[in-house]
Amino acid sequence: MKKAMWFAARPHLDEGKGRFIDLRHYQDDRRILNNPHKGWCWHYVDGGFGDVRYNAQGELVTLIAYADGYQKIHEDGHLEILDDVSDFPGLNHLYIRFNWGDIEKEEGKCDWTPIDRIMDEWGKKGYTFAFRPCTFQGNLFPATPDWVIAAGAKTRPFFIDNMWTNEPVYDDPIYLEKLSRFISEMGAKFDGDPRVEYVDIGTFGHWGEANASILYPVESIMKHLEMHVNAFPHTVLAFNYAFVIGRMEREMAPGEGQKILDWAKEKGMVVRNDSICYQPYIENGNYHSLLAPSLHDELYENGPAVLEFVHHWQYEDCFTHNGESAFEEGYRAVAACERSRATFAGFHGYPRDIEKKYGPMLRYLTNRLGYWYFIEGIQLPSWKAGERAECTLYLTNRGFARAYHKYDLKLKLLPAAGGEVIILDCPDADTRTWIPKGVPSMDNAVAQQLQVDLTGVQPGEYQLQLGLFAGDRPVHFGIFQDYEQDGWVPVGNVKIEA
Repeated sequence: MKKAMWFAARPHLDEGKGRFIDLRHYQDDRRILNNPHKGWCWHYVDGGFGDVRYNAQGELVTLIAYADGYQKIHEDGHLEILDDVSDFPGLNHLYIRFNWGDIEKEEGKCDWTPIDRIMDEWGKKGYTFAFRPCTFQGNLFPATPDWVIAAGAKTRPFFIDNMWTNEPVYDDPIYLEKLSRFISEMGAKFDGDPRVEYVDIGTFGHWGEANASILYPVESIMKHLEMHVNAFPHTVLAFNYAFVIGRMEREMAPGEGQKILDWAKEKGMVVRNDSICYQPYIENGNYHSLLAPSLHDELYENGPAVLEFVHHWQYEDCFTHNGESAFEEGYRAVAACERSRATFAGFHGYPRDIEKKYGPMLRYLTNRLGYWYFIEGIQLPSWKAGERAECTLYLTNRGFARAYHKYDLKLKLLPAAGGEVIILDCPDADTRTWIPKGVPSMDNAVAQQLQVDLTGVQPGEYQLQLGLFAGDRPVHFGIFQDYEQDGWVPVGNVKIEA
């Protein structure tokens, strides 16, 4: 087995707590790990199901045909996956930005078939999903159903993308009443579904990005937020940064932006930051192009930060007035992910094109998005059969963020003389407390105390293994792949005394 080059500096530990088994020489920071609830997000449906950009023949379709070669839609409506892009590093979920009118073409009749097909087929490949329901997408396709307008909901003429279109009046009572019912229907179907990573609140503003042609009262914005909170009590809700920064320097009354932010924080929402590496954001902001990084500081504890990068053609074609590249070969993206403590980062375009052009950046960020765990070592005191034993696991989190799920840490005892394998649960280990901290070294390691119930365990020699799991799915450590066995990591031998 190939091992890392290292110098065995003795860790400063309390030797009274037992012998220390050093595992630093098995660490591997090059291995790409596909772990749950973190990583890359593919903007799979981006302008609604009627967006002609998603049909290779330029024809309107009822179900997305994203690209020749990725999938095939049969005449009976069956979606066949031809390329599941499972080798794309760290691809976690598919993002579906759809229109209200895609689903509720007739009042009271919601047809979720387009989304169900995607979730059923791509879900079999191991992907999860995120949604943004929209009511206005500029000139792409009418997002608010015609029957809502016919019922008397008001619109406002708006010139966007070199054409006139009609924007909903976002606080019109007819519009809000019918939209609220639709979001409730959506919640009844998807709230608490383990396949859904988060729901992105997109019913307000152009393309669902929380910006409108006029400034609306805070009370109007709150109605959009509240309908989602009521519909999705068991699902992570993403709060768009523009809800707050859209009021900077133009509040109707002092403190409005802070009021919205405080309410979102209280309700447990997370931050969604759009259009990272967008040229104007770089010229008017910082190198990382985050216009309001402090929002991430405010909501970091609530849940995973979500970033969305601009469409990938802009990476190469857009430059600032100073001649700087908007993308800087990916360095701006890295800076944005690090500053925001990003867990998810989304891209537009075909995954294989993205990987071909920006493979080094993708590979660098894949493990660092969210959590990234390394075992430094384990300290084992003497264990006696039939008693409650203890040990200390030393680990580091080298990712940008903490985990927001409590994964299950388990120990496995394999008798040296053969016999029954014993699995020991470690419920006191809470992965949500394993925080990234400074330089990832033993000096900054998490010292996780573990209580082990040895009731019913016979005296003898055992090989001790350690594993971290999300249900049946292993949560992989940064360790050489051939040293890990189906998610289990050998950590040493232990003798259980009589």
